[in-house]
Amino acid sequence: MGVVYKFKKDVVDFVVRQKAENKSLSCRTLADIVSKKFDIAVSKSSINSILQEAQLSSPVGRRSVTSKKERIFQIPSEKKKEFFKKTPDPHIPSIAAEKKFTHAEPSLGEMSPAVEKKKSSAAIDKIAKRAVSAARRMARPQPMERKFLFDHMGCIFLKAAEWDLASTNLLTELTKEQLTGFSKEDIQAASQALLYLEPFGFQTIQDLAYYAGQGLRTLHGIRAPLDFRKMETIVNAWGAMSELPLKISSEVDLVSSELAAVQIVLESGEKYYCDGNFAAVWRSNVQSEFGSSQNKLLSNLSKDIINNIDPLILLSAAQTHSLTEEFSVLVASFENRPAKKIQRAVVLDETGQEIAQFTTIPSKKRHFIAGVWPWHKEFAELCQAENIEHAMTVGHPTSADKFTYTEIPEKKFPASLKVLASTLRGAVLRRFNQTDPVVVLLTNIPAPEISLEEVIFSYFLRWPNLGTSHTLRCLQGAPPHSQTPNMENQEGMEMTGFDLKGQLLALRSQLEKYCKKHFGGDLGNDLTDFMAECYKLNGYWQEDAHYTCVELALPKEKQQYQPVLAAAVQRVNESDIRTPTGQKLILTYQIP
Repeated sequence: MGVVYKFKKDVVDFVVRQKAENKSLSCRTLADIVSKKFDIAVSKSSINSILQEAQLSSPVGRRSVTSKKERIFQIPSEKKKEFFKKTPDPHIPSIAAEKKFTHAEPSLGEMSPAVEKKKSSAAIDKIAKRAVSAARRMARPQPMERKFLFDHMGCIFLKAAEWDLASTNLLTELTKEQLTGFSKEDIQAASQALLYLEPFGFQTIQDLAYYAGQGLRTLHGIRAPLDFRKMETIVNAWGAMSELPLKISSEVDLVSSELAAVQIVLESGEKYYCDGNFAAVWRSNVQSEFGSSQNKLLSNLSKDIINNIDPLILLSAAQTHSLTEEFSVLVASFENRPAKKIQRAVVLDETGQEIAQFTTIPSKKRHFIAGVWPWHKEFAELCQAENIEHAMTVGHPTSADKFTYTEIPEKKFPASLKVLASTLRGAVLRRFNQTDPVVVLLTNIPAPEISLEEVIFSYFLRWPNLGTSHTLRCLQGAPPHSQTPNMENQEGMEMTGFDLKGQLLALRSQLEKYCKKHFGGDLGNDLTDFMAECYKLNGYWQEDAHYTCVELALPKEKQQYQPVLAAAVQRVNESDIRTPTGQKLILTYQIP
């Protein structure tokens, strides 16, 4: 991205000399230094080209392979804190936003008569706390009240891409220290308004003076009324920051980079792979179709594997047809068995190159929930072992669908699976009033910690589409969608002007490309045609401690877009999009 100059010799010599004297200098840092010293706009890729000519760097986006130390991936400081902080060892799912809403619960021990024995009171108290915890874990989205119809709620697809790519507002973070006299909320309101001007049908910030809708504030969580004059002042201040376009260019490069997989290496030398979305366990050769944003992969790696704050929830236990291969290796590592403990986690890019390695791995037992599907050879045997006489009913947390489930008694597990974990539990799921099993869920979380209904609820919440899942079809061997545009070498990225407007256009272009790739499914090109209409869709918005729910209203005269909208909504819901405050995004649509 950015502008590529034909550099003068003194500029080239300066870059080479600086890099030779200090090999830790990144291309981004060098670009800033060169820009200030020679008063020219320089992109990270231009600096990298100079270093490649001098054999001091590898290609853009790669790390030099001259030594192990030079291959350290630049992890944002807040991610480092996530990875290496001391964490509790819960065996149950947690809600990221729960801290904000927790309150003291009176224990049954406190309410019991004084004559009760302390031991009995403590036991009752433990049961009560477990019941409260279970109720919170299984909090369902509230039915949409449909009080207010907000304009331009179709922009939620762009917002979902923004949340997935970065956990903070880019423009706010780059400029909050330089803009004095304005609150962080003022700066964020201006940056979001400027980034979303065109999707909301505006050309300039001045057009907001005539905007009477509430969609812009609702979409971006802006509490105060829009202050057009204040926004205009902030935008003018940004325009005077000559270095800001270069910073935006560099940051867009960073946040839009995608990672393909994580390689888990055990003390024994055995290894297995998880794709960027943690959809399945792989033997090797993870396809780029299953890649994820840097922001999401690093967060999930910390939360689900390294610290295992939440259990790892796999759509499919294995990408292959058998659970006795790579899945058995994962289970052994999660059981923390001798010689099977996780030694390191290696992050790989889409070419399979190592770009980060984590070796500070807590020694602990970890927990998982995994789906076993009809194409797995163990599926039929697991279904035959179920206790059919004790079928229970369970609802889907985000739809009206109902299911029945039966437990697999521990003593009836196939011998090949029984040896995998000290505790192995299973449930066979069917759609309500149907006889054919849909999926078998396996978990190593002990019964006292979590019920089977909670296991099913957690799985549904992470992978809501079950057999219709786009990801599942790809795992089964369906060819990746060929229409989705490549994220590289797209129009608009190098052609945009190297000014504030041009770089914001480049950022929005990147968000749109992310939408097409990750939410477009098999309808990449159709989604391109639909996006202009999509932005205009009105909708309802509702949020609570755990969920942000958006329901789009598709007019009857636009029903030709229903297949595209349905596919995009489904992809968003199985992408596990989280807001910056931790709520899970749930997207639906209706035809009024």
